[in-house]
Amino acid sequence: MTVVTELLNTALATADETCPVREVFFDLHTRRIEYLALEIGGWFDSDEVLVSADLVGPPAGQGAPWTVSLDHGALDNAPRWHEGMREDMVDLSAWPPVIVGPFGGTYAPILLYEQLFAGFKDDPAPTPDEDRLVTGMERATAWIGLPVFGLGGELGRVADLRFDPATRRISTFLLARNDPESDDPVEYPMSAVHLTRQKTHLVMEKDGSTV
Repeated sequence: MTVVTELLNTALATADETCPVREVFFDLHTRRIEYLALEIGGWFDSDEVLVSADLVGPPAGQGAPWTVSLDHGALDNAPRWHEGMREDMVDLSAWPPVIVGPFGGTYAPILLYEQLFAGFKDDPAPTPDEDRLVTGMERATAWIGLPVFGLGGELGRVADLRFDPATRRISTFLLARNDPESDDPVEYPMSAVHLTRQKTHLVMEKDGSTV
């Protein structure tokens, strides 16, 4: 068993490069991880592509990376996912007009920001096929940090999601409790909670019990 944050804090090894994982998508009904969003490209031409979790493999040994069975050409032709890159953009508009670097050179953060924003603005909207791949799925980054409520009020927040690398099925979640005397998160089965329609918080069922 492993946790989703392990994927979100790593870079997958392809046939000829490594690509950071920016998002993990899972089906709420089956609780299976279906797609990962990987970042490819450079500073100005970065893209996030959707890759089927079927192609992702766990580390082969201690210290080994997670892998994805694709080369650069296949990744370059993978469906794009633009939403994540727009959300993760750093807003440089509040920075000084000109910054002097450590070696005396100057650069303009606002100009850099405008160049980045223009690239996204000119991108065509995702095609229906691209959009359909993850429509209706849950984003792991949206779940982590969600408040969890029980009959007595807020119990804590989701600290992580645990899944089986072989089946990619998320079985439990880790609850960081609102208890200053306890640092260790408590593990609960996914069946113990349900997501509200507004997707703003989780509600613990009456029979919710720890694992």
